Amino acid sequence: MFIAIEIAAVVLAILTAQDPQPSQPGQSIGHPYSGRLKRPVAFPATSPHHITQSSTRRGRIYFGTDYLVRFLSDTVRRLSETMPGGAALSVGNLSLESGGNIPMSRSHNTGRDVDLGYIVETASGEPAPSYYHSFRKDGRSTEAPKRFRLDLARNWAVFELMMSSSEAELQYFIVAPYIETILIKWAKANGKDPELIRRAEQVMMLPAWAKLHDNHIHARVLCTPEDWAEKCDNGGPVWPWATRMASALEDLRREVVPALASADPAARLAALHTITSRGVGPAVTDVVPLLTDADEKVRAEAENALVALTTEVTAQTVLEAAFTASPKVAARLVAAALPLAGDNGVRTARAVIDGRHPAVTEGVPKKDREKITRFANRLLVSHPIPPDAPSSSPG
Repeated sequence: MFIAIEIAAVVLAILTAQDPQPSQPGQSIGHPYSGRLKRPVAFPATSPHHITQSSTRRGRIYFGTDYLVRFLSDTVRRLSETMPGGAALSVGNLSLESGGNIPMSRSHNTGRDVDLGYIVETASGEPAPSYYHSFRKDGRSTEAPKRFRLDLARNWAVFELMMSSSEAELQYFIVAPYIETILIKWAKANGKDPELIRRAEQVMMLPAWAKLHDNHIHARVLCTPEDWAEKCDNGGPVWPWATRMASALEDLRREVVPALASADPAARLAALHTITSRGVGPAVTDVVPLLTDADEKVRAEAENALVALTTEVTAQTVLEAAFTASPKVAARLVAAALPLAGDNGVRTARAVIDGRHPAVTEGVPKKDREKITRFANRLLVSHPIPPDAPSSSPG
């Protein structure tokens, strides 16, 4: 079967070899869930280091921005160089030629997403073809548990190489939660860089909207500063170590934030609009004081800005602001931030469960209180409270 799949991929590679390559850099436009792709670059069907799924070739879902294609090519090449002898990496969907929706996915709209099959080995540790096996909590293949298991060393290496690539900055490395646990446990046991492990614990995730991802990795890269300047929407966290994109956001923050202190409400509103529309996450701490602004429109826009800017990076700041906000504002902020907060949300979750958080007081509609309580319970299940932990306090 594997030989037949490889032959099909080679035939498709020949048929699509003439896909045009743009003379100008590609452009990711809008949000990964709703945007599009301009001047796409086709990712090759096969190389000595990878093979693209036949369904991806048939559906022509192999286009990306130039920087995603370079990033992916760099990863598969360096994996082969640093860990020779492995099977070719299985590459799945990127984006359609003009972007937009693809079957069975919520994202992949803007040329910054790619799916990869987990790398597989036999039960005796020999490399095996990586054709989208599903994996159980013990790391063994669901389809053939006695024959195949995750190749932990090579799967960790893919993450490590993506994190160190100079071609693009990694935003998400979406995997099943139990596979994240297995990989991080392996990395710790094998003396991997503690800082890289800390970053893995943030970048490896399963967003609330995502399927289980027990049979493939979903990687997404950030916009480049150039694409972002032309309306590419990162649509999620810009990690502090993603220095190119983080620096661009900080530059705009320094430019816009002085207007938040203007005596003119219109100037404050204009600054808030820029911060929100450009996704200037570093400005959340500057926006929080405007929740108590003298102008009602400014207060409302500040609330909207905080909700829009909530990501895994900013969630803790938003949750802290919610402790002193009015009940309805607190409810909006907590609903946005708690699902993304991880360990940083434990204090809020405990206050919610104890009934001491403004987001669950009588001034908040019952359905919103119930939703927030569900979020809190879910978080505390995945981040249990130590028996000797002090009681929560909103102060």
